[in-house]
Amino acid sequence: MSKIDVIDFLNATVKMKLAPSPIHGIGVFAIKDIAAGTKLFADRMPFPYKLQPADQTKLFPEVRELLVSRWPRMVLGEPFGWPDVHFQGYMNHADEPTYDGTLDIVIRDLKAGDEITEDYRRIPGWEEAFPWLVENSP
Repeated sequence: MSKIDVIDFLNATVKMKLAPSPIHGIGVFAIKDIAAGTKLFADRMPFPYKLQPADQTKLFPEVRELLVSRWPRMVLGEPFGWPDVHFQGYMNHADEPTYDGTLDIVIRDLKAGDEITEDYRRIPGWEEAFPWLVENSP
């Protein structure tokens, strides 16, 4: 991938971060507006990237900030990985979710700062994995 391709790819696909959640512990939050129907690639695994410091200024500020917080040596031009490693494991449950994990799409428009949630009852085996939800289900 050329450096322009890497910059465009990261600006387009880095959409979320982990942060304290008012729902429970840690949650997944949008770092920019995300339209309904957008794929999140929430289960993407690391992939090596490399951008020289001068090229890093072409990243959107919120994308660069997230990358540098995960891979501080990237400011030296060293390789770095995908910042959004398996975010689905950190998504909180909501009866009215903003994300469909089976399709990997946002199901309603999100604003930067919105928490991204999923309905755990759509996950196969949810009854065993989330017994507290069985007790509270309608």
